[in-house]
Amino acid sequence: MCSSDLEFQRVYSKGAKKVSRFFVVFMLPNALEHSRFGLTTPRKLGPAVQRNRIRRRLREIFRLAWASVPTGVDIVVNPRKPSTEAEFQDLRSELLPLVGAQPQ
Repeated sequence: MCSSDLEFQRVYSKGAKKVSRFFVVFMLPNALEHSRFGLTTPRKLGPAVQRNRIRRRLREIFRLAWASVPTGVDIVVNPRKPSTEAEFQDLRSELLPLVGAQPQ
């Protein structure tokens, strides 16, 4: 396993898990001065086109709200199947509170 695989596994095994309609989010303090964001999109979400679309949407949600994300936390987001059909605003309004960010 590469170091990023080990870091993901550490967040999965030791982190706090939050589940919602569209996401499963794992969070773990990282002892750094910044937060880190990871994303998994398994094949069960659908074909590559759908997986890539949800990746782009989640990266954009975090890009726009990064200033309000708590610092010093590793965040791993696992989208669930209904997220592929959801509107951008619905994804945003559900994800940001899960990670402790303030919707802007």
